[in-house]
Amino acid sequence: MCNRLKHVLHAFTQLSKLKLREIDGETGEVLRTHTPEELEGCEEDLQTRITVLDSDVAAMKPNMAAIDEYNAKHEVRNALFIDICAFV
Repeated sequence: MCNRLKHVLHAFTQLSKLKLREIDGETGEVLRTHTPEELEGCEEDLQTRITVLDSDVAAMKPNMAAIDEYNAKHEVRNALFIDICAFV
C-alpha cells in the first residue's frame, strides 16, 4: 500500500504542474480534479470492465489459416517490391 500511495502522490505533484494554454478562437475548459472518493468509485467499475475484456480476449479464436495466408502474400509482395526497387 505504501508504494501505491507514493505513486498517487507523485501523480498529484506531476498533475499540479500542468497548465492550460489559450488557443486563439476557442473557448477553454477547466480541468476537473476528482476527489479520492470519486476515484475509488470508478475503481470497481474499471476492475469489472477489465475482467470482462480479459474473458473476451481469452474466448477469441483467430483464424490462423487466414493470418498465415496474409503473411505469405505479404512476403511475396515485399519480394516483388524489392525486385522493382532494384531496377529503378
